[in-house]
Amino acid sequence: MTFNSSVQTLALWALWATLPSNTSLSERTVNDIFDEEHHFQDSATLRRTMISCGLLTRQVDGTDYRRVEQKPPTEAKAIIRKLSARRSTRSTGKTEMQNA
Repeated sequence: MTFNSSVQTLALWALWATLPSNTSLSERTVNDIFDEEHHFQDSATLRRTMISCGLLTRQVDGTDYRRVEQKPPTEAKAIIRKLSARRSTRSTGKTEMQNA
């Protein structure tokens, strides 16, 4: 595994963590979640890559996306925790702006 693929895999784990567990999702919902979290602007590639890495599944007809429940590697856990804290801060900031 090269450095770039390692970084890319960790980024996929970070996106994986934003998907709700044990929940059936439409393609549109997965895209919306991804679009909120990245600026890559190619949700289809992200979905396909996550499926090929075993982080996401879908039905053959493109419906019923599901996060594959598994334990993230140690490095991924650290990134997920860091980004979760940032998301929490970001959400708090949005709420404060809406209440102002």
